[in-house]
Amino acid sequence: MAYYTLNDQNPIPNLPKRFRKEDGTTVTDLESLDSAALGALGFKAVPDIPDGGTLKWYQAITWQAGQWEIITLDSSTQNNLKGDKWLEIRLQRNEMISLMSPKIEQYNSEVRRGITPTIDITKVDDYIENLRQVPQTQSDPFYIVWPDYDNGGKGD
Repeated sequence: MAYYTLNDQNPIPNLPKRFRKEDGTTVTDLESLDSAALGALGFKAVPDIPDGGTLKWYQAITWQAGQWEIITLDSSTQNNLKGDKWLEIRLQRNEMISLMSPKIEQYNSEVRRGITPTIDITKVDDYIENLRQVPQTQSDPFYIVWPDYDNGGKGD
């Protein structure tokens, strides 16, 4: 996708459908103009935006001084992002815990009926406790190692 800047302002992904010049006249079909004609209007093509897939969570892509730059976010923004991510992690953890309810209910039902339990409740309890401890035992909410139920509730 081609990006264009008007007088070195923030780039836009497409040329506008219509552009009003300083004398009040308008130009339409900017796509058909060559780079010299676009330049006379103040437009110029800029390089494609860098691939954001390689960014770390604390980085952003900005347009500064006529070029794309990858910057490190300030500490306040980083703290806000971390806080938001921890909220997401807790919600995900709570959902994972609630998915274990059927196993707990099955175990309790089997015990009440005097049937040999088919659920290893210790394994379920260990898994749930390890899920509860994720925020306390891990320091980076962007790289969580989740406990694995099939591994007795331990991480990978």
